Amino acid sequence: GDLVCAEAAAHWRPGLAEDGAARQSRARVRILVVSGHVRHHPVWDVVLRGILAHVDRRRFEVVLYHTGAITDAETIWAKSRVDRFVQGPLSTRAWLEEAARDRPDVIFYPEVGMDSATCSLAALRLAPLQVAGWGHPATTGFPSIDWFLSGELLEGTGAERHYREKLIRLPGTGVCTDLAPAQAEEWGGPERSKDCTRFALCQQTIKFDPAHDVLLTQIAKAVGRSEFWLAAPKKLQWATDKLRKRLAAAFVAEGLDPDAHLRVMPWLSRGQFSGFLDEMDVFLDCPAFSGYTTAWQAIHCGIPIVTWEGEFLRQRLAAGLLRQIGMTDGIASSADQYAQIAVRQAGESRDHHQRSVRRESIRQASTQADGNRAAVSAFENALIDALESR
Repeated sequence: GDLVCAEAAAHWRPGLAEDGAARQSRARVRILVVSGHVRHHPVWDVVLRGILAHVDRRRFEVVLYHTGAITDAETIWAKSRVDRFVQGPLSTRAWLEEAARDRPDVIFYPEVGMDSATCSLAALRLAPLQVAGWGHPATTGFPSIDWFLSGELLEGTGAERHYREKLIRLPGTGVCTDLAPAQAEEWGGPERSKDCTRFALCQQTIKFDPAHDVLLTQIAKAVGRSEFWLAAPKKLQWATDKLRKRLAAAFVAEGLDPDAHLRVMPWLSRGQFSGFLDEMDVFLDCPAFSGYTTAWQAIHCGIPIVTWEGEFLRQRLAAGLLRQIGMTDGIASSADQYAQIAVRQAGESRDHHQRSVRRESIRQASTQADGNRAAVSAFENALIDALESR
């Protein structure tokens, strides 16, 4: 982080001299939001949309830079919600000129790590206060980022040592998800075999650690007839093929037929994915790199989740979500417990009455994962207090 920021400053020399008088003369705090995902995307759906929907416009003037080229209906909606909107892609120099013109009091990056333009700007000091969200759940490492916004339910004791930035714990999971669940559509998969339990493993394939492959074989041995459904992303198809071969080898090593257990689904639309989840029995979160968006979709479909809560934020997203809705019996603290919970939930799913009752209770609780206005209010107050103290 030190190396990147020092070299970026030396190369670009943005020349943005502090102009305190100009800022003090404003009636509202000017917050600049920079993201490459102002469209249907997990960062937008979970982290950013709720802020733009509910931020107090009497206190905040909002400027939004969409650094990406892809647009959709959500981009149009976002443009209508802000005071100024700039559409990319632009060169780094052009973005710096825009920032020099806007002179923000605060810059908020919902994520730093998945968009090159965002990374370039985040490495520079362009505002008095610069803040990163958990859209990419790891420290930026940049001395140019002052705060890392996370959630009270997402961080463990002593998590401050995981961050270069000052860790700010917002209420709940730290986000205000303001998005209606997708309506289920036919996903086109095969009919279920009799007495077969279906497990959904819906994370990006690059998130699966080989150390955890044995968990699936343990679950398969204990459950019996079962299918483990992987998702094939549009990009990195080779990674899906490699993961499937790796898992197949683990199943063979345990005397199991991988062709009887491993399935791969193509990338689905939001509606089709919802229909897919309706057909699954148990959602297996990825221990190495937990998923929040997919877990959010799963609970709104009523599917029980198994997650192994690790030390780092990236391993605690689904667990935090389950804590927010009060459904914590799917949270494991060890590999053995993870497998045990999965086996228990598989058995429960084979009883039609138990399955129906469980899924309905999860669907009813899932509304507690939405509309966390307290997180937005805490975000606003923290910014106001920090700027006034400066």
